[in-house]
Amino acid sequence: MCVKWLKRFIGWYARAEAGEQQQAQLAEQQKGLYQQLITTTEQMVRQAQQVTTCLLHHTQKQAERLVAHVEPLLPLGQRVIFQARSRVLQGKQVAESRQSAQSL
Repeated sequence: MCVKWLKRFIGWYARAEAGEQQQAQLAEQQKGLYQQLITTTEQMVRQAQQVTTCLLHHTQKQAERLVAHVEPLLPLGQRVIFQARSRVLQGKQVAESRQSAQSL
């Protein structure tokens, strides 16, 4: 009876340990993917800022409309980058009042 229980316990422990290792691997993969996403988003925000600056030198109404459309989106992109980096890569909790940007 004791041997059966010991075998069950060893099997359970081995499965639990393997599951924890798999979860740790998945978490590391997710961090890597988020890092790539953050890097890509940072590049996009920088490019949008450059385009916005360039367009401001033009006085055409179309350029002004484009700038007016893009400018409000830049802080949102920057907030998403900050929250993703804090929450996913650094493991910090995001305050509830700031969670509205998480759905972007």
